[in-house]
Amino acid sequence: MIGLLFFLGFQDICEFKGKARFAEYTFKEITIRKEVQVGGDSCLGACGKDCFGTNRPYTQECLNHDLCHRDTKNLIECHDELKKAFRGFIFAPDC
Repeated sequence: MIGLLFFLGFQDICEFKGKARFAEYTFKEITIRKEVQVGGDSCLGACGKDCFGTNRPYTQECLNHDLCHRDTKNLIECHDELKKAFRGFIFAPDC
């Protein structure tokens, strides 16, 4: 199963829900890395819009995108993170 998840291009982080984890994104060619609470502060790490439902997929890529969008409020700057998060949004299992 781990090999399949790696192939699909996302890292499931359901086990970290409610815990601290590092997220990172690139903004104007600078890599920003911060420790955040998975699931906290606007459902960081949940794939998809808003926080509807209780069994959402949580991935590292969605966490990175969520942090980028929260910090920059700029979807264009977060485009790379969004592309990486898309696979988890489609294929990641719900927590």
